[in-house]
Amino acid sequence: MDKVVWRNSTLKNELVKEEILELKQQATKDLYVGSPSMIVAFSKLDLIDEYQLCIHPVIVGSGLVLFKDISDRIELKLLKTKTFTCGAVIHYYEPALKI
Repeated sequence: MDKVVWRNSTLKNELVKEEILELKQQATKDLYVGSPSMIVAFSKLDLIDEYQLCIHPVIVGSGLVLFKDISDRIELKLLKTKTFTCGAVIHYYEPALKI
């Protein structure tokens, strides 16, 4: 990718933890990360405050691995769930305190 056309967007070639922390402090709304590679990168930098995992009642037999390349164990604490009429359930987790 050479450029971005979205408003309020800046193209970065690498993730710098300090820059993300500064962006989080300046943000007036929550920041969301949706791609598997970004989730892994942010997890490795300990930058995720909340995981929202949506489970759909469909088995497809293949697909993207969400937490590929995360070798460290990440303990999560369930905050809440939300169930939809279609049967999908969103689980809201925060990383548990490290001991």
